[in-house]
Amino acid sequence: MLNPRAFVTDGSYAHALAIVRALGRAETEITVGERATIPRLRHVARWSRYCGRGFSYPDPDQTGGATVAALRELFSQQHYDVFMPVSLTMTELAVYHAHEFPVGAMLPSTDAFDIAADKKRTFEFAQGLGIPIPLTFNAAEYSRLDLPCVIKHRRSGALIAHRADDLSEILSTIGKKMDHYLAQEYIPGRNGYGYFGLFSEGHELGFYMHERLMQWPIEGGPSVVARSFYHDELREYGRCILAALNWTGVAMVEFKRSTRDSKFYLMEVNPKYWGSLDLAIRAGCNFPVWMKDFVLHKHLTIPHSYNMTTTFHWVMPNGLRCLARYPEYRGAFLRNILSPRVRSEIELSDPLPTIMPIMAQLGLGV
Repeated sequence: MLNPRAFVTDGSYAHALAIVRALGRAETEITVGERATIPRLRHVARWSRYCGRGFSYPDPDQTGGATVAALRELFSQQHYDVFMPVSLTMTELAVYHAHEFPVGAMLPSTDAFDIAADKKRTFEFAQGLGIPIPLTFNAAEYSRLDLPCVIKHRRSGALIAHRADDLSEILSTIGKKMDHYLAQEYIPGRNGYGYFGLFSEGHELGFYMHERLMQWPIEGGPSVVARSFYHDELREYGRCILAALNWTGVAMVEFKRSTRDSKFYLMEVNPKYWGSLDLAIRAGCNFPVWMKDFVLHKHLTIPHSYNMTTTFHWVMPNGLRCLARYPEYRGAFLRNILSPRVRSEIELSDPLPTIMPIMAQLGLGV
């Protein structure tokens, strides 16, 4: 019997590497795609021992139609069983053009995706479900909030204004694009919390939760250190949103727990694979393999619980950035590196995804 074949996009993303390693260990033949504008040395997932071949497509941010045409041609010439988009842009492209690709995938409806990908619509939707959200206005109404406050792009990214001059600088930067932003109450508390789910038509197939212990930058950003976590209320909030959206596929629902009232407040819905996927896989929640098996109509082996002692440390590059910028983090960085109980993306059995980006930073080629 032939091994299943998967196409994974966005090979320069660290969580694309997590997907490739998980599928490769499950005896899947993998092609890793990435936009042609990104140097090959930075295609971390493509350098993995589990990647069978690479494929370059036009940059979807520049020529979305050309990207669709390139994938349509590839899928017509090569058989693939599973299509796994990784970035927000490629997930959106897959959602809107799924009918053009003769390959299996788990994707939400366009309506559900649009709500999840637009933070203004996400907060309105969640508020209707009774899920706590920060006080939120259109960015032009920023004066209705006390400082500190958050200026958040409706699609991706956020900036914190601690002082009046911070706010002035942020507003000057966004200028005439004010309609693309929200002004939001700042929720005090350092650690973020995530609910991660695999759903089929609003039904939860499998889930995981984590607590973020360090991030880059420290004010808010991708995980640098995170650990397994469980809380009934967090699970209920995350599951409620995705069930109400009649979601199909994977998604992350991110929260922050306020030090003021201990409530979980919704930060965003990430309607795709998330950056800290390595941790979930290490804890026993193998979302890429679950997704593959579901697409192939195989019996899903999903545990009723996961390893609550798992901690993961992403060293490259954000862990090193934190090490350089935050002196108070240096002791924790060394402890994480030396601890046999803390896992990282650096694997001696699969070294090239670590080595090649370093060579790119040094300006070396192959």
